[in-house]
Amino acid sequence: LAVTTAPLSVAVSFLVVRRIGGQPLKELKDGWIKNLLACLDERPLVTVFVLRLLTFLAPGVNYTLALTSVPFQTFFLASAAGLFIPLTAVVMLIETFMKMWGYNMDEMNV
Repeated sequence: LAVTTAPLSVAVSFLVVRRIGGQPLKELKDGWIKNLLACLDERPLVTVFVLRLLTFLAPGVNYTLALTSVPFQTFFLASAAGLFIPLTAVVMLIETFMKMWGYNMDEMNV
């Protein structure tokens, strides 16, 4: 459930911010932000993937990327792939803690 709803959540916030804010960061002419965005323009899939691995579900990443020229499809695919590893780790960690604390997953009808 988490593996499907987390990418959906970041996609919705991306689309809302893009609809309201447009893509103003795409139009920057110079400055250090433009240099940072050049990496994003060169390799958007890898950049978004790594950002998701490092920042997980941070809303600021969604908002910032929505204001750039990253296509939605690239954002969604890279986010889904980048979220898979941390989400799987969190789910496994929670399951381990539940077993340690005596919760029986079979009795919970999960």
